[in-house]
Amino acid sequence: MPFRLTAAKTSEAQFLQSLLPSSVASIALHGLIIGTILLMSRGCEPGVPVDAGGEEFHTVGLTQLFPDKPTVHTNSDLPASNEFNPPQEGEIDPVVPETPPNVEQLLSDYRSSESAEAMKLPNVTGIGALMSGADAPVRLISPPGGHSKGGSPESGPDKTAFMNITDSGRRFVYLIDTSGSMNNGGRMELAQSQLLASLRMLEAHQEFQVIFYGDVPIQMRLRGRATDVYRATSANLNLAKDAIEAVDSGGGTMHLPALLAALRLNPDVVYFLTDGQNASLTRSDLRKLLRENSGGARVHVVEFAAGNPEFREPTWLQLLASETSGEYRRIQR
Repeated sequence: MPFRLTAAKTSEAQFLQSLLPSSVASIALHGLIIGTILLMSRGCEPGVPVDAGGEEFHTVGLTQLFPDKPTVHTNSDLPASNEFNPPQEGEIDPVVPETPPNVEQLLSDYRSSESAEAMKLPNVTGIGALMSGADAPVRLISPPGGHSKGGSPESGPDKTAFMNITDSGRRFVYLIDTSGSMNNGGRMELAQSQLLASLRMLEAHQEFQVIFYGDVPIQMRLRGRATDVYRATSANLNLAKDAIEAVDSGGGTMHLPALLAALRLNPDVVYFLTDGQNASLTRSDLRKLLRENSGGARVHVVEFAAGNPEFREPTWLQLLASETSGEYRRIQR
């Protein structure tokens, strides 16, 4: 038994001695690998000199791209002007669906165009005065509701405006005085600019006609075609623009034939502009006009006049507007 124990101990000692060289070699090899890795990694640290075995350190910026989104720079060293600041809640304008422009929008756009100066109306006095001074801005007014045929101005989009009088309907007739006195004070130029602005507010399904009159009424003809009314298409409006700009003023003033010609076109609305109040119509003439107005057209009357009004009683122009549920405007010019 003692011999066997001694022999076993001797064998175990020999086995441990045989393992010692390989263990030392393994530890030395792993130490060498770890040391090499640590030495090489020093070049990636800021501040390590190149001559000490490191590499020159550079700051690197990262960029992440998102589809349909702005590029976001994450490098804090970029200038503040290049940083992307995402919008905060309440800073993003809501998406509003497009809607057809109304009369106020169209007139506002026209006033901001090259023709803005021509759209400034002078001082208005008398019944239904609109402005306090010659430089007051244009402001639209709607006539009272309850109109026939064209309906209330608040009932739909079929509106237009002429000389600050707004109305709605399907068929519009513009009756413009072109007598010699319309050359005074830029009256004709103002009438033309307002007429063009009013026609631009019409939609393609609406109809219009322009009658110029001095001694006799002359209906506007487009492309040489004689027709009662024209649809407000883009092509017809462009032709009307050329015809309106070519009109000259001159001659006398004969109101009754022109008014009868306008009412016989069976319009919803008549815009009647004149500076010839003194060429008065009699009450008999007015009764004749009312009988002719079987369709119930509203006649809005605009009078150009110089000086302050001295009305002792309603003029025939005021009576014409009143009896047809229209509006009367007197413009100093």
